[in-house]
Amino acid sequence: MKYLLILLAFLGLLSGANAEDAKASKASADSIKQLMKATHIDTLSAKSTRQLITDLKALMPLAPASFWTEFESDSLLAEALDANIPTYQKQLSQSEVDAALAFFQSPAGQDYLQVQRQLAPALQVWQKALAERVLQKYKAKHQNPNLLTPKAQKAKAQSAPAQQPAP
Repeated sequence: MKYLLILLAFLGLLSGANAEDAKASKASADSIKQLMKATHIDTLSAKSTRQLITDLKALMPLAPASFWTEFESDSLLAEALDANIPTYQKQLSQSEVDAALAFFQSPAGQDYLQVQRQLAPALQVWQKALAERVLQKYKAKHQNPNLLTPKAQKAKAQSAPAQQPAP
C-alpha cells in the first residue's frame, strides 16, 4: 500500500500544475538513457529487437549468415534505444525525468519494477486460459470442433502421437 501511495505521489509530480513550464526544460538524451536503463527498457528493447531479427531470419531462410551480421550488432540495439529519446523529450521535462529516475533508483522504485517483471508471466498464463475459454465456448455454441486453419491442423497432426491400429 505504501508503494502505491509513493507511486501516486510520483505521478502527481509528473502531472503537476506547472507542467507546461516544466516542459520548457527539454530532457537530455543522457538522462533519458539513464531512465531507460533504470526501468530496464534497454533490456526489453534489446530482447524485442533480437526477436524481430530471429523472426525475419525465419521469413528469409535463404539469406546467408553474413547478411545478418550488421543487424545483430550492438550498434543496432543502441539505435533502437535512441529512437525512443524524442518521445521521452516530447513528453517529459528534465525535472520530470530526474524525478522518475530518483523514484526508480529508490528502494520503492526497485520494488515496483520487481512487481512489473512478475506481471508479464502472470498475464501470459491468464491470456492462455482466456484463449482456451473462448475456444471452448465457441465450439460449444457453434458445434464446430475444428476451428484451426489447414496449416494449424497439419502442425497439430504432426505433433500428436501416432495412434496404434486396433488388433
